[in-house]
Amino acid sequence: MKRLKFCSVMLSVLVLTGCSHFGGENLMVDRFSFNEAISDSWKDQMLLNLVKLRYGDTPMFLGVQSVIAQHNMRGSMNMGGSWSQGPSPWAGALGGSAEFSNSPTVTYAPMQGKVFGKSMLTPIPPMNIISLIQSGYSVKPVLRLTVKSINGLRNVTDPDSIANPGDTRFYQLLDVMAELQHENYLAIKEVKDEKGHTTLLRLREPQNERMRDKLYEFRNLLGLDPTAKEYTIIFGLSTENSRQIAILTRSVLDVLTNLSDCIEVPPQHVAENRASKSNLVTQVGGRQIEPLMRIQSGKSKPSDAFTAVPYRGNWYWVEDRDFHSKFLFSFLMIVMQLVDTGEAPGSPSLVLPAGG
Repeated sequence: MKRLKFCSVMLSVLVLTGCSHFGGENLMVDRFSFNEAISDSWKDQMLLNLVKLRYGDTPMFLGVQSVIAQHNMRGSMNMGGSWSQGPSPWAGALGGSAEFSNSPTVTYAPMQGKVFGKSMLTPIPPMNIISLIQSGYSVKPVLRLTVKSINGLRNVTDPDSIANPGDTRFYQLLDVMAELQHENYLAIKEVKDEKGHTTLLRLREPQNERMRDKLYEFRNLLGLDPTAKEYTIIFGLSTENSRQIAILTRSVLDVLTNLSDCIEVPPQHVAENRASKSNLVTQVGGRQIEPLMRIQSGKSKPSDAFTAVPYRGNWYWVEDRDFHSKFLFSFLMIVMQLVDTGEAPGSPSLVLPAGG
């Protein structure tokens, strides 16, 4: 019997091959994960810079310019078969492969040069501060944090408060303004004249005897014209007439330097002149002045902190159960935006892959 020679037929079928791109299904995951990562890194960076200022070190802000995430998935499947005349005429094989890749890239740019000077050293425009109050932020922490004086009434937490302890009437003014704000008696009006934009503070007519007394106290503390309903807000230490409110504001660097006094540095570091002594004023004219926030320190990393950073062998942190300090610390992000230079950070930029 004549044996037939081997005869084979190969079949190769490409079942799945190519590149699949992820779209909307990963938007939520990427957006929230990067949002949380950038937020946490900003908090750590801000806290570290506050600690550096207390130690006379140089603060550095590295901003995130862009985040690009690319997701790819590649897959393939192969099927082959052969046929011949014999005891086992059929033979087959099935194989496949899959590959997933995630390649996020983050671009950083340091704040330096002219942008750093304008952003950190320029006094915050009074209009921006008043707008924060108008939008609902509490008048007390906003003005304590950002203002040196109002119509000559000095903030008692000014950096040179030991030489000049400030004016207790500044805090009386904050109390009155807090009540006026709560009752919606403070309104902002911006008009444009030949000199540019002018910001006016308008006071509502009193609705009862109590608010009439508060408005009188407000005008009296600032030496304002009692017959006027609108007052021009200007930048400076003093006014030209009784229908102006002069606000001398701090720069962002002033704000951060002032807050660095709230850090509880080891006493030995102060004794060795490694860190500055705190200039916090705790009592003025018999009135207790609470610190704006509290930053603790210790040798070990805390287990429950809002944010924590190591520096010179110690850990510094904001307690997660201290809501007042957390709120004010987060408010610093808004303060950093109050001086808008209109300029993007210059080179150099640092581009790094964020995933492996």
